[in-house]
Amino acid sequence: MIYLKFPFTLNSSRKFDEESKGDEQVRVNNSGNLSVEYFISYFQLVMNTQTMKAHEAKELIFKRFFNYDSLLRGKTTYSNFEKAYLAFTQ
Repeated sequence: MIYLKFPFTLNSSRKFDEESKGDEQVRVNNSGNLSVEYFISYFQLVMNTQTMKAHEAKELIFKRFFNYDSLLRGKTTYSNFEKAYLAFTQ
């Protein structure tokens, strides 16, 4: 199991506060592939809380979740990430 640290916390206004840089973590189970639906939800979360467009959210997720390495979580997981992104661009 891997824990990813979020670079922001959720403040009372329901927006991520980048200045408060808490120690929140996302637990990611390495034994399975993450689904397209998982990434669609993740994109929606980032886009809504950060007031970002899809391409901006993609960059942030790729940086924070994959650490700029498309093979970090496996080919299937990265492919599902790309498919989720395409769902927002069509």
